[in-house]
Amino acid sequence: MPRKGLSGEDILEAALDLIQEEGYASFSLRALSKRLLVQPASLYNHVEGLTALTQAVASRVALDLKAELEQAAAGLPEPEAFRAALLAYRRFAQQKPELYKALMDQPQRPQTVQSPAFHEILRPIHRIVLACLPEGDQALHYMRTLRAGLHGFVCLEAAGFMNRGRAAPQESYDFFIRSQWTLLQALCQANGATAEKE
Repeated sequence: MPRKGLSGEDILEAALDLIQEEGYASFSLRALSKRLLVQPASLYNHVEGLTALTQAVASRVALDLKAELEQAAAGLPEPEAFRAALLAYRRFAQQKPELYKALMDQPQRPQTVQSPAFHEILRPIHRIVLACLPEGDQALHYMRTLRAGLHGFVCLEAAGFMNRGRAAPQESYDFFIRSQWTLLQALCQANGATAEKE
């Protein structure tokens, strides 16, 4: 029986479920309309098209990922909060791999306007960084390096590259977290020394 009273939120929730279940690469408005038991044309009453819908999906996923990082780090001292947030990032990518793909595909789409939510994902970690580094190029370089490491690790792990060798992927990820924290502390100390000289 066709769906009645379909809303934009219904469509978004169905899109999220369909992508996670069937895969981001195969996601289409036709497949979504079949899931919702409506004609494809009916979706255009609520969304502008596939590009707009995938952007909405990515925005929701970004907000969900940020919320998981915030929840993981809440109430913890900085070293533990840093570690907890990075563990939450990997866990999210492992548990919702297709939604993670949808999120990371958006910056590669020049025809879309990037959602502000995408830039807020690592805000819980950024606050820790800014506790000792001033807002500026150094903090930006660190955050870009951290984001690259996080994304690279989870993508390589998903592709099976982290399963070779004697060390378990978790051990390597723990090493990555410790390395990033050590780097941050070194930058903080260098920044403090520079500030004292000035």
